[in-house]
Amino acid sequence: MRIQRGVSPLEIWFHDRSDGPVRLDLDYCGYLEALVRTKGCFGWQYLFADVSLADHEHHHSLDNMRRMLEVFPKLFPEHDYTDLAERLNQRL
Repeated sequence: MRIQRGVSPLEIWFHDRSDGPVRLDLDYCGYLEALVRTKGCFGWQYLFADVSLADHEHHHSLDNMRRMLEVFPKLFPEHDYTDLAERLNQRL
């Protein structure tokens, strides 16, 4: 989270070894909601970042998110994962 005087809403950033800091298209409440929906699946933050997941260095995150979006709707049918699947497709 990046806090600056007079700036609202707060900026939410994700830091990864391959990309460094990446700004997320989320506010603080959105971050917490996404964290709960994704159950903290490795790399979920990239769904809300302006990055290409087609790059080789993201293959682990991409694999994890594909598995998440395949399995989670079956395990947690009360949640709709359609928007997350769309976000993933936009980053390929």
